[in-house]
Amino acid sequence: MAETNLFPYVRSKLMRTIQLLTTSFCVVALAAACGDADETSTSSTTQSSSSGMGGSSSSSTAMGGSSSSSTAMGGATSSSTGGGPVMVDCTAGADHLLISEVGIASTPHEFLEIWNPGTDDVKLDGYYVSDNSTYHGLATGAPWEPIESVQGSDFLAHFPAGAVIKAGAYITIAAGTGFETGLMTCPDYALGGQALMCNNRAVPAMVAPPNGSVGSQLGGMFSNSGEMAILFCWDGVSTTVKDVDYVHWNDPDKAQVLVDKSGVAGYQADTAKQNQQYLQKLKFKMGEAGGIERCGTGETSETAMGGNGITGHDETSEDTSQSFQEFSTATPGAMNDCK
Repeated sequence: MAETNLFPYVRSKLMRTIQLLTTSFCVVALAAACGDADETSTSSTTQSSSSGMGGSSSSSTAMGGSSSSSTAMGGATSSSTGGGPVMVDCTAGADHLLISEVGIASTPHEFLEIWNPGTDDVKLDGYYVSDNSTYHGLATGAPWEPIESVQGSDFLAHFPAGAVIKAGAYITIAAGTGFETGLMTCPDYALGGQALMCNNRAVPAMVAPPNGSVGSQLGGMFSNSGEMAILFCWDGVSTTVKDVDYVHWNDPDKAQVLVDKSGVAGYQADTAKQNQQYLQKLKFKMGEAGGIERCGTGETSETAMGGNGITGHDETSEDTSQSFQEFSTATPGAMNDCK
């Protein structure tokens, strides 16, 4: 080949070699980049879909932490799918709910009445009623083992989902079978675990928690000789409850009748049992729908701070011998006719 034609040929071969080397380098570099991207993507996906313990996740958390969809144990959640506890609001304004009337005598007519003296409706999620001083064990998972003279005569139950008491309104909970015939009206809810019909409609039933009961002795829930009733709230998460209102009557000389959580972990001292004031020597007449009724909104002599109440009061300190009176004509679902 002539010398003058050799240079273009060598240049062409050299350029081709450079092109091949460049292409090979790009392929290797691209593969490495893709691998890194895949690893990053996999790692990010793993982090965004689960978290073993603690931390925050957008889809699930096994234990602790906070999640926007589900929490298996602990933490806070806005929409649980794992069956975890759902926290409810156990706060109240100055005018909390009050027990306003208790139908005690004439067993078919037994009932508990609750009044909302405030200006706002109150959702009853988390609200419970009981007639046994062991009620606070609900929050710690203690088994329902009340000391009772007749099995099934004590209860610890909550309102059905979605229940509301309107501002200024009264609601009644029947504890006997003769509410309609004896009192000529219908209750709003019923204890006893049995379907109760009133005015051709089913009365919504109170609900027993796993460690509670709706009672089974209809007409035998409230003792004439001495008993208590309490309305309280549990947020579903805490290990303590909040007393809302408490009343007792006659001569409750049994240890389980009066409330005193003094010394129980998480609680302030309640008023000692021997210092609690209540209506005594009530003599209900046979055949009358007798009981006790609250007069006004005042909780006479109640200590306003340092207590276990929903507003910080000591609900066990109220002198119910002054704020309640005996009646012989019941007024369920309406303002009491205090004399």
